[in-house]
Amino acid sequence: DLNFSFPDTLQRQYVDDYFYVDLLLNGTEDSLTGGSVTFTFDPSLVQYEGVSFGAGSAGSSGNVDVSQAPSTIWPSQNVLDGVMDSFIYTSGDGGTVQVDFVTLGDGETPTASAPGTYMRIFFTALQSGVTDVDLIAEMVGGDLIGNTNPMVSLDGGDSGDFAYLSGLPDEPITIIILGDPNIDESDYVADPVADVVADGVDLSTLTLTMRDENANFMPVEDVFFEVDSGGGVLSAISGQTDSVGVISVELRSQVADTSKVSVYAGTDANGVFLGTVSVAFVAGTPHALEVDNQPENTNVKETMSEVSVKILDRFGNHVTDAVNSVTVSPGDGGYTFASGTLTSVATEGVATFDDLIIDDAGTDYTMSFASDSLEGAESETFNILKLEQAITFGELPDKVYGDEPFDLSATTDSGLDVSYVTDDTDLISIDGNRVTILGTGTATITAFQGGDDVYLPADSVSQSLTIEAA
Repeated sequence: DLNFSFPDTLQRQYVDDYFYVDLLLNGTEDSLTGGSVTFTFDPSLVQYEGVSFGAGSAGSSGNVDVSQAPSTIWPSQNVLDGVMDSFIYTSGDGGTVQVDFVTLGDGETPTASAPGTYMRIFFTALQSGVTDVDLIAEMVGGDLIGNTNPMVSLDGGDSGDFAYLSGLPDEPITIIILGDPNIDESDYVADPVADVVADGVDLSTLTLTMRDENANFMPVEDVFFEVDSGGGVLSAISGQTDSVGVISVELRSQVADTSKVSVYAGTDANGVFLGTVSVAFVAGTPHALEVDNQPENTNVKETMSEVSVKILDRFGNHVTDAVNSVTVSPGDGGYTFASGTLTSVATEGVATFDDLIIDDAGTDYTMSFASDSLEGAESETFNILKLEQAITFGELPDKVYGDEPFDLSATTDSGLDVSYVTDDTDLISIDGNRVTILGTGTATITAFQGGDDVYLPADSVSQSLTIEAA
């Protein structure tokens, strides 16, 4: 009985790797006298390397080295002495190789029914592509027994995942020889790509399907993900593709921004670049207020520059579609608004106040903002400044002792009354704005205005008054 132990699924090898086909011979050396197996394949993609022969039972087994066999053979047991050319022959070239074998009949050929006697045919993958391997087998001898479970290592090594197949395949086995990861043939997508809530919970799934230059998917490949910008956080930054070349990671964020994530074949960003995806994260539900344009220092009774308030989610992201009503009220400083719109409905998540007037001059004032159940906000400090004023006080004409009292006529641009003082009360007296002459000489009269709740004190202005003798 002869069983072909190559799985009937697509086989994926890599350029320069070797793979092998195991043939399981069931029976004893007396009942199994020989046979042949012919392989046909594409010689530009696959090259025949050699054959090894092994036998064993459940408890013990041995290997007989054969000509052209690679140094690594399976199962890994002690090598027995034997005349190799007495029972295994290979012939053919190019894309056809025939392996003939005969038993010695003298007890030198080890055979067993569990796990049986194995003949292993080795091949090397030369370049990426797809080839069919056809198998024709002919057994010589009688007394055949039932099938067992032949094995093949999927990773071409001494150990690994073994697949089982009973009997010979009816159709050719397709072997896919993989090349290098290829950006044009690989697929890298995000789902969804927009409107993902930046709450650290909502997510976008990033999926890479890795393929080589011939569009063959590449399983069990190292993959590295890197967030380039936008503040996104990945569920994993590295891993391996599955049996069909696919790997997925999850992207979350607490930042309302566009996260860009690149992917590489390899263990870090020095590997083969396979693409970048962008995922747009948006703010969550309204949670709090934040003063955007702060109140500026403003003169009393003048309209303040625009003050604005943003509506934020709980992670501080601007909720651009919020339409909440926001109310402003006096904060620190004990002032009141003389006029202005004190409630504003947000547009694109921003409430503005552009017509506020405060009549009370003072320093270190603040404004308070509130909106329903949202966390409120307090502005930075600002000052309401008094207005400046100026005095106009012209030159005084000379007087003669004995002249009648006269009035001073200084004015302020604020309209506030002006007060006067003299430096020589023996020469003149001043009552309000009326001057009475008391003697001869020169006196200085100073006009001043001390300010009020609106105006700052004015700079004083002085004029000289000369009084001559009669």
